[in-house]
Amino acid sequence: MERATTRLELSIEVDSDPISGSVSNESRQSQPFIGWIELVAAIEAARSSATPVTGPGEAERQTLGSLPGAKDQKL
Repeated sequence: MERATTRLELSIEVDSDPISGSVSNESRQSQPFIGWIELVAAIEAARSSATPVTGPGEAERQTLGSLPGAKDQKL
């Protein structure tokens, strides 16, 4: 089974407490975050707005929604 993938870019402020930075993908502007919960929300927002990339050179990867125990939310 072939699955779609996308690339996310994560930028973090190294010495920040709590963790802070931004997440972006090819089709979305950078989404800033402060703290672990906002990081997860920024990843989910970038993932749900991503343009999928598929092809023979792409390794098969599972997304968070396809992992056992992870919630798969359709927006």
